[in-house]
Amino acid sequence: MDTYRSEQFMHQPNAQRNTTMNPYSVNSNALNARLIALATVLLLLAGSLYAAVLTGLPPDYPKHFDNYGTVDAVDLNTRTVVIGDQILVVTENTTIIAPNRGEVAMAALQLGQLVGVEVSGYGSYSQAILQRAWIMPRHITLEQMHAAQQEE
Repeated sequence: MDTYRSEQFMHQPNAQRNTTMNPYSVNSNALNARLIALATVLLLLAGSLYAAVLTGLPPDYPKHFDNYGTVDAVDLNTRTVVIGDQILVVTENTTIIAPNRGEVAMAALQLGQLVGVEVSGYGSYSQAILQRAWIMPRHITLEQMHAAQQEE
């Protein structure tokens, strides 16, 4: 008789079965919806990070740089600077640009400042020649610069 009841149960439509819901079961539709929502939020955050870098720069600053990094060393005697571990030669044609001040002297470069640079060829000892350096506003971080340059 037990066999008959189990066979009869198997042939009943789903709506008529007396089943209990497992509280640990995963509804795949709900999971997919959550994953899509999470992906959307992450994309929006990534986009806002990128937009923050671009909108945070002064209008006369470029959106992409040949290189960027912090000022590691400034040598006024040899007219070289080290930016992001790259030695750059400063010539009489090099332009240093500061936010809200425009063109400034090489002495305006301070250790630890974040700068974006444009290089133009190589000088003696195969060192890159610094064409222009843009001192970044203080609210711009190295991580933001890195994220923006990866997008280009």
